[in-house]
Amino acid sequence: MEDMSHRMMAQQGEKPIANESRVNVVRDATFRSSVGLLHGVVVVMAVLLLAATASLRVAADDRSDALLAALSGKIESLGDYEVAFRVVVKEQGSVSGVYVVSGDKYYIRVEDREVFCDGKTRCEVSHADKEVTIDRVDPNDRNILSNPTKAFEFADDQFRHTYVGEQVGEGRRCDAIALEPTFSGASFSDVLLLVDRATGLPMLLQYKMDGSSDEVSVIVERFGPTAAKVDPSRFSLNRSKYKGYEFIDFR
Repeated sequence: MEDMSHRMMAQQGEKPIANESRVNVVRDATFRSSVGLLHGVVVVMAVLLLAATASLRVAADDRSDALLAALSGKIESLGDYEVAFRVVVKEQGSVSGVYVVSGDKYYIRVEDREVFCDGKTRCEVSHADKEVTIDRVDPNDRNILSNPTKAFEFADDQFRHTYVGEQVGEGRRCDAIALEPTFSGASFSDVLLLVDRATGLPMLLQYKMDGSSDEVSVIVERFGPTAAKVDPSRFSLNRSKYKGYEFIDFR
């Protein structure tokens, strides 16, 4: 009886062990299947996310393309135009100025400085120092303070551009575009352009200077056609008006 009892207990004890083993096998298979399914879902989601991101990037680039082309056309349609602006240098204050553009010619006035450009020669006058610096025009210069005729020409292969979104600048709703120069010799590494939605004209240019954390912001306060055709002599330096000034010629 005792031996039989032991045999019965042993037989009864073997069955749970066998059942537990089969349950574990099923659990392992189910777990591996779940992990495989989860991995597949993650991969699919990642692919969809990348595709959506690429689609958004293309859409954003298309938007910046359209905005820059419209801006270029808007400025070109003005003919001769005049811009009042304010320059803000981070942690250094601000100055105000004005410039007039007629084709490839321009005139700039910022406080005690004037710049005359007839399309070939650039003359910068410092009344405080009583100096006149003369140099050839750099046709590739895109800085608004040294060559305003090309300050807003971004719709070409000289810049990578991306639509950032809507921003508010100086109380105006604007479209923001991030730009990065692709040409060598640029004095800035990045540019942020805000275009006024109401007028389609530029509201702000913010330059991040190359090799430093300095930022220079040019805030456009007025941008429109001149009241009358500009006299071409306005863009040429009249030396007779600057007697006693030192002339420095780099041509």
